[in-house]
Amino acid sequence: MILFVLKCTADHRFEAWFRNGDAYETQAAAKAIACPVCGDTHITKAPMAPRIAKGGRAKDDAAREGGAPEAAPAAGGGAVRVVWSASRP
Repeated sequence: MILFVLKCTADHRFEAWFRNGDAYETQAAAKAIACPVCGDTHITKAPMAPRIAKGGRAKDDAAREGGAPEAAPAAGGGAVRVVWSASRP
């Protein structure tokens, strides 16, 4: 699973989980991803800051302790979860 920060032509930014990079590319080309704010289907990847692990704990340890829930894959390999936030000036 991979998390991408996406944006529409109105610069609304939102997150979506995909099975892999190819799943994102396929859905984006088919205009199957829509902005949750305005419904625009012209979606691109937004620049993202890398996530850096802190403290040396493994990601699996955090998940077992309830710190990071695991996402369940959607049928057909599509986006699993979309979280959006409007861009702020």
